[in-house]
Amino acid sequence: MHVSNQVVARLPQTVTIIASLLLGGCTTHLFVKVDFPEGWKPSATIEKCNAPAAPFSPDVALLADPQLHNIYGGGLMTDSLLMEPITRVAVRPPALNLWSEIVLGSFASELLTRFNTGSQQEHREPILLVLGDASNVACTGELKHFFDVLNASTHGVGAWLTLHGNHDSYMMGNLNSYGRHKNLPPLKPTTTAKGIASPLSDSQYTAAECREFAYDRNTQCSRPFGLSSWAAACADPLIDSVPSYKGVWLRHYLGQLEQQQVHFAVDGTPATSEAGGQLDASLCAPHRKFEGTADATSPLGHRDYWVTGEMFSRIRVSGDAECNFPRLAYELNTYRSYAVQSFKLNSEIRAILIDTDHRPEVMRGGPGAVREKLPGENGNIDDEGKDGDQLRDIALHVFRARKDGQRVVFFAHHPLSQLPSSLQSALLMHHPIAYISAHTHAESSVAKHRVNDGSFVELNVASTTDWPMEGMMLSVAKNKLRWKVVGLRSDMEGKDGSVCAYEKAQFAPDESTCHKLLDDGGRGELRDYTAYKSAPGQLHHQLCYLADELNWLKTGNWPGDRSLFTRVPSSLAEGKSWMTTATSMALLVNDLREQARRSKEARNFAICTAMRASFAESKTYGATDGAIERSSDVNAAALFSGAEVSSPDPPTGR
Repeated sequence: MHVSNQVVARLPQTVTIIASLLLGGCTTHLFVKVDFPEGWKPSATIEKCNAPAAPFSPDVALLADPQLHNIYGGGLMTDSLLMEPITRVAVRPPALNLWSEIVLGSFASELLTRFNTGSQQEHREPILLVLGDASNVACTGELKHFFDVLNASTHGVGAWLTLHGNHDSYMMGNLNSYGRHKNLPPLKPTTTAKGIASPLSDSQYTAAECREFAYDRNTQCSRPFGLSSWAAACADPLIDSVPSYKGVWLRHYLGQLEQQQVHFAVDGTPATSEAGGQLDASLCAPHRKFEGTADATSPLGHRDYWVTGEMFSRIRVSGDAECNFPRLAYELNTYRSYAVQSFKLNSEIRAILIDTDHRPEVMRGGPGAVREKLPGENGNIDDEGKDGDQLRDIALHVFRARKDGQRVVFFAHHPLSQLPSSLQSALLMHHPIAYISAHTHAESSVAKHRVNDGSFVELNVASTTDWPMEGMMLSVAKNKLRWKVVGLRSDMEGKDGSVCAYEKAQFAPDESTCHKLLDDGGRGELRDYTAYKSAPGQLHHQLCYLADELNWLKTGNWPGDRSLFTRVPSSLAEGKSWMTTATSMALLVNDLREQARRSKEARNFAICTAMRASFAESKTYGATDGAIERSSDVNAAALFSGAEVSSPDPPTGR
């Protein structure tokens, strides 16, 4: 079958580097080729702006790719300037990494307040969905920061969900083959408060070892390549942070769902994510099929939330008790773990959240890496499972929707074109109304794919961290999609003067405020946020980047309590333990971020800094300009307010 694809709207100045993502963790190109099942002829007509968009009641708020970065860890080759020619977000400005969680929290809070405004046609429980890549390096510490931000932003307001992205359990989005060094002593299982032996949360390293690698052994700001460590990159002086393997990520996320009153069962028996529970990824047991339903009185319960999936234990670390059962090689692979989630967008439509980073292979970098198989380049759903695995679960969620007379919309991390053709067909045989994705870090866009002389809509949501820093509100009916992009840019004028589907975020400071906070006060010049790009042949310790950033704040215009900066070292003494220094800096960062949450002026300072750093990284901001310049090219989705859609009913019985 010959299939062509038409891109209706996309970022005009998308970074044009379509290089091998051998070690990079995301991609910058959109919608190359999509395969569809024979005989299916959907229809989609994109509505271009010709008047201000009418108010609408959103069904879901969407954010994507915050990629919160551990600012205390050791350097990695995949997090170095060597990768700059391959992906522009390989290493971000330290100022952006410092404040990206303030931006994320601000986005989350504002989008949830936009529910139940406008037409008020139907009450909708506010719900926020993050389309993957909560973390950047893939550390449990990054994941904890993400959970803390979302819990604080949604508390008493609504519910939140996320799905798995490649950066959540692959180091810097691509690799999972870093093992425990052969010269290290074997790990010993720990004992929990309940007296249950737990092999360290499915990790090959303890948090103490991660700190040792980062602050005792690697006490150099810059050093040659060849000594990188996933464990060192995850080190955090204040909280336990270790590499986040797939089962680790899933266990932690299921724990967050439990806090939102989701109750789990394995084979009909109540299950828990606590150490030693059936949802513990380190449990010595065959894979477990789980199911979770939300308490009917909870925010997720009001949305008829349902989750199914499988938990696989990782291959046992050296020193653990033997773990033997049939099909050992198949069973002990935590990267086969997955979750399929669904909830009601409204009475007519059900959202189905899928995991497109579901693959059992070992992912290694270097010359032997196969570009097309890397998670940063393409998505996948493992179809080699003995029981049908994720595709079977997706069909169950679709069946549940049909039983209630609902159509479905798929939400995933990877764009549709970055899935294998067989998987595209397997998903689209369910006749979804639309497909919503992330991963590109380009501005939010809408694409119309040609399908059997018909057309099908995909929306792609921008990153909250990378320019132009956006989120989206979405409303879905059986015959119509409507959206509103919310972002940080001020001047949004299309080439024909019409922009109806974009609003500047209310939390975003205006240009004059940013100028006053960052440029006045006697400094006399704008800061060069890309000054860190000075040693492309070296690994640079994150703690050194952080020390430079904190020293700039100390001598700059920080509007909060400046007495805190007595903790900042003037320099890091190489060759000595940095643990005490790391602890002091981490405590200071916590205080600064807390001030940014509580003080409007400090929050504006943090967001202005993040905006300028993100803009500078996009290579459209000059350090000598007198104000924040913005691209003249409009956000792609902002030129279009919605889409009229028609999707033939699927065959009965399927």
